[in-house]
Amino acid sequence: MRLSLAFLGKIAPGNIYIGKHRVYPKVHNHTVQNIRKLLQREDRNMLLLRNAYYSWDKSEECENQWGEMEASRPVDELKEIKRRYMKPSVTMSDLLDKMRCTDRWD
Repeated sequence: MRLSLAFLGKIAPGNIYIGKHRVYPKVHNHTVQNIRKLLQREDRNMLLLRNAYYSWDKSEECENQWGEMEASRPVDELKEIKRRYMKPSVTMSDLLDKMRCTDRWD
């Protein structure tokens, strides 16, 4: 044990990941580059979100195109899509009906 401590040396007392004597990882160039890329991507996304439409005309064009797309779909198709992806509503009485079937006085 003492021989290994002599060769390896003591890093830090206690847990090296938390506490007063924690050992921080070294910062490498590739981690800095990765973080820089992530921040640049986030800045570009925030710029797009901040300026979604460049003018009122562009926004009106997009609204008109969306309205045309919705009007071209039949109502039954939209109801089918909603039925397929939306869960049906469940009430407490529906959940408790299973317990009610065993009652003898009903």
